[in-house]
Amino acid sequence: DGPPGLAHGTVSRRHFEVRWDALLRCHVGRDLGSHNGSRVDGRDVGRTTAMLRDGTVIQLGDVSLVYEEI
Repeated sequence: DGPPGLAHGTVSRRHFEVRWDALLRCHVGRDLGSHNGSRVDGRDVGRTTAMLRDGTVIQLGDVSLVYEEI
């Protein structure tokens, strides 16, 4: 079993990855080659990695999420 997915027609099963970057000391995200793309704070991620900070808006297809540090 992996993490739960988003049941939405514009979000791929393997759409976006969030991981801890020990060097940057923050979470980073990247698109996994999804069909509908990923945006972080309105910018296309493409194959690059984006730093995630409290309040960062992540868009996966037509779904918007807000990253929160807890």
